Amino acid sequence: MTSRSKDKSLENTFQHSTFKHTLYRASTEMSDLAFSHQVLKATSSRPLHKIHLLKQART
Repeated sequence: MTSRSKDKSLENTFQHSTFKHTLYRASTEMSDLAFSHQVLKATSSRPLHKIHLLKQART
C-alpha cells in the first residue's frame, strides 16, 4: 500500500466517523420527523433496516 492510498483511506475513515457523529448530534437536536427525513436522505442507497435501528437508538 502506498502512503498516498493510506492517507486516502485514513481520510475516508475520518469523514465517515465525522458523518456518524454529525448524524448523532442532529438526531438529538431535531424533531422526529425532520430527523427521519434526514436519515432517509442520507441512507436512501442503503438498507432500510438501518433507519429502523437509528430510530430505536433514539428512544
